[in-house]
Amino acid sequence: MNVMSDEEEYVEEKPFAIEVAKQGRAVCKKCKQKCLQGELRIAKLMANPFGEGKMKAWHHINCLFEQFLKQRATTKRISGPEDIDGWENLSEDEKNDILERVKDCESAFHTKNGTKASNSPKKKSPPKTKNPKVEKAEKKISKK
Repeated sequence: MNVMSDEEEYVEEKPFAIEVAKQGRAVCKKCKQKCLQGELRIAKLMANPFGEGKMKAWHHINCLFEQFLKQRATTKRISGPEDIDGWENLSEDEKNDILERVKDCESAFHTKNGTKASNSPKKKSPPKTKNPKVEKAEKKISKK
């Protein structure tokens, strides 16, 4: 019987992960160049096309933030440290650099798309149209 502790049951999977490249074999999904050993890299967690669970799509830091500027408003971007697994392992300089990039990216994204940074993306509902039969019945009632 496999018994899990309370901590293991509620491990929240964060949408991004950050770490120093261990071996330099991972290839950036944007520029197709290797993430060199010892270099800071960031992954976007995505559905694994080969089986169950998630897989990490590694990017250079610059490449991921460039990709954020090109994506749809509804696609998940980094909004803060709570979205990044491995945040606690970064140095203060690295944390400050990432936070500055997040802020700059959000500002540039909203400027480019003509939206306000404080508003979350919302889908507009189509204008309500009445059923022609209902309109005809309403006209008859209003004439009486």
